[in-house]
Amino acid sequence: MDAKAPAKSIDVVYAPRKMRCPKCGILARRKRLRLRRVRSLSFKEELWLDVQHGEYIAKCSCCVSFRCCPLGISSKAKYDDKVRHAVLDRVLKDNLNLSTV
Repeated sequence: MDAKAPAKSIDVVYAPRKMRCPKCGILARRKRLRLRRVRSLSFKEELWLDVQHGEYIAKCSCCVSFRCCPLGISSKAKYDDKVRHAVLDRVLKDNLNLSTV
């Protein structure tokens, strides 16, 4: 019997005190911190990223609030960009079916 390796988690913090509005560029102050788990790639083990990001109150009229995301992780995504690129490589380069991957 092969015992399943325990899941590994890495903390990723991306929550500066002030952040620019993505639409107009005016500085906004951080309202609160948010935490979410994102799946990533690792060799022969589960890897989860515990992403802590900020939610900001906009001072402009173009939006009420917005959230920032670290590079390599899209907003509202359950997987990071490494997983997405690996799946696309398997489908496009190896000519595999999506259901096989």
